[in-house]
Amino acid sequence: MANKQKPDAQNKAGLSDNIRRGKGMRLSVGSDVAGANEATSPGVRLDQPARRGKGMRLSVNAESAVEASTPANMQSVPDEPRSDGSALRSSTLQQIDLPQGKIAYRQAGSGPALLLIHGWGVSSRVWLGTLEHFSDVRCCYALDMPGFGASPPLHDTPSIGAMADVVLAFADALGLDQFDLSGLSLGAVIATHLAAQHPERVRSLMLTAFGVRHMATERLPAWLNQRSLNYTVGLWRPWINLWQPWTKLVMQSPPFVQTVSAWLLSHAPSDADQWREIVAEMASADPRTYLSYVDSTSDPAVVEKLRDVRALTLLLAGRGDRFTPSAEVTTAQSHLPNSQLVTIDACGHFPMLEQPDAYHEALRAFLLS
Repeated sequence: MANKQKPDAQNKAGLSDNIRRGKGMRLSVGSDVAGANEATSPGVRLDQPARRGKGMRLSVNAESAVEASTPANMQSVPDEPRSDGSALRSSTLQQIDLPQGKIAYRQAGSGPALLLIHGWGVSSRVWLGTLEHFSDVRCCYALDMPGFGASPPLHDTPSIGAMADVVLAFADALGLDQFDLSGLSLGAVIATHLAAQHPERVRSLMLTAFGVRHMATERLPAWLNQRSLNYTVGLWRPWINLWQPWTKLVMQSPPFVQTVSAWLLSHAPSDADQWREIVAEMASADPRTYLSYVDSTSDPAVVEKLRDVRALTLLLAGRGDRFTPSAEVTTAQSHLPNSQLVTIDACGHFPMLEQPDAYHEALRAFLLS
């Protein structure tokens, strides 16, 4: 583990007191964000203030900057070029050997560590703009989770716990004692599990497009259906793999891209090329992994993990998200002991692509409060 510089006791106490009293974290739609004199982007709305809790307090100046490390087991992975031949905005994919297998990731910036976990079917590519935005204040790591992007699938049966273990093993391999943790959709479920299991490692938690069903009677049947699907997929995996080339061809067709876009997006993405690349990656995901996480939030254990989270938490949601309705987001927040909710207008399931300015402004106000 890398040695960390301990925070000054007085600064830590003062910052914790500000957060407890609601003075240290303000995310508003007016002209005041975290005490700054700049106007916020239109569309960001503060729904509910952070509730008091006894969890870990957020500290932004308590750690020395994370130095870029080059473990002996790290390799570079060629990244696919854009459709127009231009260069990607992010650094080249890297790959590191973990006990669970090889994991690809992107790294940018310097400072305290921020881990970014993508959602179902996609990859670290969704975080390209986030890597750029926070490179001045954080050393950002965006992972390709097993079975997605450039990372091969897990050998064992996919599970939320296994994915959380991968993230923890990644942090251990890079010597990250503590980190801020941000997850999108499925990535938010993984992040929640990790924060609940290892509260001493997670400084703060950011959950985007994440919700749970309101009633236990709704969650249990969905969870049982998911378990049955996982079993079936495991038995049929060799044949499913044979179907993948044909599935990929269909999923990359213009009609499919338009259908997916209409369902997942409420606003045109700021970078159309990036969105096409993301949809293409959905078609390339490992079939078993893809199907095993279709309804990850239905697991009753997810709600139990929410109650165990002690890190200060920010939930971010698109008001037009059809995949994760606002009612499910507020239900998730009701189970988190120390959380705050921000919604973004004219936005669906991918706020970092649809409303990047509003989304990143909300994240930055939270992280630097």
